[in-house]
Amino acid sequence: MLAQATPRRLPAPSPGARGHDPATPARLIQRFLCTLALDAEARQHWREGAFSGAKTVCTFMRQACAIAIIAHHMKKSGDRLDDDAKDWRLHTQAKVAEDAILPWSGQVVKKGTIITQAVTVPLAAKKRTLFFHVPNATALFLSMAHREFQAARTIGEERDIFAGLAKQANFASNDEMARYFESMFTSVIAAYTAIEAFANEVIPDDFCYTRERNGVAETLRKDAIERRLALSEKLGVVIPEALKIASPRSHRSWQDFHRLEKMRDRLIHMKSADRKATGLSKGTIWHDIVLFPSPTALATPILDFLASKIDVKRSWHLSRPFDKPPKPT
Repeated sequence: MLAQATPRRLPAPSPGARGHDPATPARLIQRFLCTLALDAEARQHWREGAFSGAKTVCTFMRQACAIAIIAHHMKKSGDRLDDDAKDWRLHTQAKVAEDAILPWSGQVVKKGTIITQAVTVPLAAKKRTLFFHVPNATALFLSMAHREFQAARTIGEERDIFAGLAKQANFASNDEMARYFESMFTSVIAAYTAIEAFANEVIPDDFCYTRERNGVAETLRKDAIERRLALSEKLGVVIPEALKIASPRSHRSWQDFHRLEKMRDRLIHMKSADRKATGLSKGTIWHDIVLFPSPTALATPILDFLASKIDVKRSWHLSRPFDKPPKPT
């Protein structure tokens, strides 16, 4: 008979330490995470700064005192983890590698428990707050883009816009027409923003990018890279240089990204000539957006190309329920 393993007891915070408030939950959680044994994937998260660019949990906690990373309280059915804890839109997820005891409560955190990044924000009403697990921006925009495209697609299929025997298709009402274009516009913009959110997220905090402008070398830190460089330059040059990975410029996904970017730019910087409504409006924004393919299908190839080359795997890359990446060959 095998002896049962004893849960690892984590060291309790020292109440006499200078500048330390043992009653502050964030500090208790910080101590917990700094000593907690995590699986290999989670350790990689700490090393590569998956939490808002922080290089360690301690650094992360100092930089954002309102944010805590907590053990997710899960419902269990037998040995199966609650699906809510594994939502593909969460920013960070990791599993505890061995049983541990929380020093401030004596609670046992079982091996396999999922921990996630979480935040508490103040509400308008006095002393009220909202607590939630932090979502991933790229995942949210991808989800939004997919949902809005499906809404537009449903309207199109119901009105035989994409296929049918009648020479002319019509919307059922002006409200339906407006909702169709609203959904398509939103889908395009959200899909493009998903790519930009990812690009800004993965550029290391300490990375500096040097480029030549008018014969003069210019060095940009991360904040300047995010604000001043075009997304195509971030994807094609900056990220490959910063992470030492291949550039997507020669990959087939680059053409998909360029097509999405072109439509996004037309929407954001809409010109009057693009909205002509006389006669057969061929080549206008109205014509091209009706024939436009799924924006997420254009955004995910370049996202998957880059995400597959980064050690820390994102849930939206591995587990999203639509436009799934091809299996490695």
